Amino acid sequence: PIQISKEQLKLLIEVVTGYSLLKRHLGKWHNALPQKCSLCGKGRETYYHLIYVCEALSLTRHYNPCDPGTDSITYFQQLLRFANKKQVSDLRLSDIT
Repeated sequence: PIQISKEQLKLLIEVVTGYSLLKRHLGKWHNALPQKCSLCGKGRETYYHLIYVCEALSLTRHYNPCDPGTDSITYFQQLLRFANKKQVSDLRLSDIT
């Protein structure tokens, strides 16, 4: 029912499961990697924090809400739209070696 690319599906799985290229998850294997949010410095850098809590993204959240009360297709589309925002997508680390 939802038509998305392989890359978008991979991103959606990261957002939903928490197994991602954000500091909180990668910090489990790289102790030198701080797990605090790069944007607000308060919470752990997870998709949950970015989508629902991060103070630095409050305006983004206002204009791009992610409502888990909507149907699942709409909610997944909202999550993808939010995760693809430049501020959020720039946090994904591709090379941590």
